[in-house]
Amino acid sequence: MISRPVYELLHTIAHRNFSPLTPEQDLDVFLKNEIYEYETKGADPLVFYTMLLARKIFNDCNSAKDTIERLANSLEPHGIDWTMLVHEVPYYRMQEMADQYVESAERMNKNLGLRIPAVPFGHMNSVWEWMMREYQEGDKFFSYNTRDNDRAMHKAITSGYCMVRRNKIMIVLTTMRS
Repeated sequence: MISRPVYELLHTIAHRNFSPLTPEQDLDVFLKNEIYEYETKGADPLVFYTMLLARKIFNDCNSAKDTIERLANSLEPHGIDWTMLVHEVPYYRMQEMADQYVESAERMNKNLGLRIPAVPFGHMNSVWEWMMREYQEGDKFFSYNTRDNDRAMHKAITSGYCMVRRNKIMIVLTTMRS
């Protein structure tokens, strides 16, 4: 399991287009420098582990994009597993829900004088945008609900949506917690 902030940093570096170096050279140089820094100055063990894992994967495949995709398979998707998935949601329906959220927020802000962010999925917009950026042909969306999971009887109930790629839960968008 690796940390999401470190994964997102590596993802950004691997997808840079403004550097004079190729994404592969960029990622290689960054990983070497970061590992050296952590070895000489000490660091969060999870961050260090992630950098070492990324370096090992990169050495195996020599592709920034493949490295990031393989690292994504090491992310812990907030404890969501296959038993919690309720039903598949088509891509167009995810887009419709995002649009409906914006319209609803704008209407409530106007009528009730509220300050709800009028962006898709409100305060979870950054996760929504990440999900849409990462979406590839063949990915699927599912709704999930921990209420249907017997193991979650004494835990908080959460629900939302997740993106699945090649039978792996990749990104989780939590819309409700109780």
